[in-house]
Amino acid sequence: MMDLSNEEKNGMTKEILLSIFDYSDGVLIWKEPDDIKGSKTIYKSKDGYKRVRINGIAYLHYRLVFLFHKGYIPKYINHRNRIRDDDHIGNLRECTSSQNAMNRKISSINTSGIKGVTFIGGDGKCWRACLMLHKKYVFNKTFHTSKEAIEALNKARAEHHGEFANNGN
Repeated sequence: MMDLSNEEKNGMTKEILLSIFDYSDGVLIWKEPDDIKGSKTIYKSKDGYKRVRINGIAYLHYRLVFLFHKGYIPKYINHRNRIRDDDHIGNLRECTSSQNAMNRKISSINTSGIKGVTFIGGDGKCWRACLMLHKKYVFNKTFHTSKEAIEALNKARAEHHGEFANNGN
C-alpha cells in the first residue's frame, strides 16, 4: 500500500490552493480577509517549520508552496539552504530520503566540529573521515590531521552527494 501525504488524504489540490491563496516572497497569502480573528494564520511551530491551518487541518507550509507551484507533492522536499522556514519556491526541491539526509546540518552531538570527521587517536593516525550513501560507507579512511580528513571528505562528499553535498555548515 502506498503512503498518502497529509495533503492527498485531505483532498488538497493545486486548484484549491490557487482559489484561496496568492503567493509572494516565499509566503502563501490568504485571498479572503480573516473573518474570525486569527483563524487564517501561518505560524511557526516548535520544530522551526511554518504551518498553515485550512478547515481545521494543519499543513506544512513548504509542502503547500511546492504544490501551489508544481502541482504535485513528492514524498520528500528539501530546503536547499537548510533554513526550515525559508519557503521560497527556489529554495525547495524534490529529493529522496537519502538526499534529504545528505543536506542535514552538523549534529549537535558532533565533537570534532566537522560533519563526518571523528577524532579516534591511536597508531599514529588520529582522524577518521566517513561518508555514507544508501546506508553503506562509500568513504571511510583515517588521516594524521583533521585538515587532511576534512579535505578528503569534502572531495568525496562532492563526488557522491552531488548537488546535495553539505559539509555541515
